[in-house]
Formats: sequence, C-alpha cells, structure tokens
Amino acid sequence: MDDDRVEGTVERVTYSNEESGWTVLRLLVPGRKDPLPVIGNLPGAQPGEWISAGGRFEYHPDYGEQFRAESYRSERRFVQRSDRIPAGRRRCTSQPELGLGRHAAVATADVDAHQ
Repeated sequence: MDDDRVEGTVERVTYSNEESGWTVLRLLVPGRKDPLPVIGNLPGAQPGEWISAGGRFEYHPDYGEQFRAESYRSERRFVQRSDRIPAGRRRCTSQPELGLGRHAAVATADVDAHQ
C-alpha cells in the first residue's frame, strides 16, 4: 500500500536492470534541498522525466534516506535547461502533435553546431 507520494524530475538514473525493471535514481523534488534517492521497479525512467511515485520512505544503513517506490506514473515531460541552449535559440512551446497537453511546456532549441 502506498503511504507516501513524491513527485519530481529525474536528475540521474544510477542503476537500471532492463530485465527486471529494478531502478535506482535521483529525483529532484520541489522544496527539497538535495536529490532524493528512489528505488523500485521503475522501468524506462529517464533523466529529465517528471514522475509521481507512491510508496514509503525508509532508511538504509549504508545509503541513508531513500524512497521505495511501489507504483509510479510518468508524465514524460522533458525539459532542457535553458542555460545550455545558445542565446538567440531559446523558445518555449507546447507541442500538441507530440501528445503534450496545453500545460506541459517543453523547452526546445534549433541548434546547429556549424553556425
């Protein structure tokens, strides 16, 4: 049973087993200073992806506080940091053709390395 819920952006996938789906990742949770380690069956989780996970907080003697996800949902909202996009190439747009709703904005860039 899911006692707690966390939501945030996947900062990094530390470990992922393609066969079992077992994953260890770091989640950037709004309002938290440090990324939260999340463990569980999270197949296909990718950096930059927004996820909502249900489960419970636990303390591991070697790794400290972590969240054990028992269920999760991905909104697959990928956001590219604007400080990595060259000046003059920044725009933020909704892309309904990709199945994104009007509230999901995606930073996109038209980057040509040869210009």
